[in-house]
Amino acid sequence: MKLKSTLLAVVLIVLLGQACSQAQLNRTYGIKIGAVAANESWTDIGGFNWKTDTRWGFTAAVYAEAPLWKFLSAQGEIQYTQKGMNFSIPVTTASQPDGSGQYYTISPRIDYISIPILAKLRIPFAVVTPYVLIGPRFDFLLSRYPDGLDQVVNNFDKMDYGLTLGAGLELNSLLPFGLLAEFRYNPNAYDSYRSGSQSVSNRSMDFLVGIRL
Repeated sequence: MKLKSTLLAVVLIVLLGQACSQAQLNRTYGIKIGAVAANESWTDIGGFNWKTDTRWGFTAAVYAEAPLWKFLSAQGEIQYTQKGMNFSIPVTTASQPDGSGQYYTISPRIDYISIPILAKLRIPFAVVTPYVLIGPRFDFLLSRYPDGLDQVVNNFDKMDYGLTLGAGLELNSLLPFGLLAEFRYNPNAYDSYRSGSQSVSNRSMDFLVGIRL
């Protein structure tokens, strides 16, 4: 499964590179930065399903875009993204064994280099261009910070893949470069960790702003 995923990523990146080279004169570039709302589904870890909360992180990307058709283009990115989750543990005492009303939060973080390969459909107007994005995404594990959950987090797969769905707005001709605002949802296609009946799956949402050069 991992070998097939890696080969598929290489093939798609090569195809994107060929499309960009064929449209070299009209190719554009840009950068994006933003926030990541990440969460994970922890199933049957320690005998129960964990109720996790959103963990906020940082993301930044560079991208290249090449036109394929009048309103359709191919877009490839190299993105640094922080994923993970928050989990709140009730604080107990000898006199309050069911909880004191206070909580201790653990917040494991997993950093990835993500490569989305996207089709971009846009509807240009004079000042603003709305667009939608869809395509596969390949995440390569960069670093991990288990925050006490070493047994699980340190055994995450070194590569994930999934889907990226997005929508955005580009402002045209107000400045020498274009401005954009974008929202993306990034579900995984399979679990980042699995051992028997135990599993962990990543998902995240990106809120991005950027410039088109």
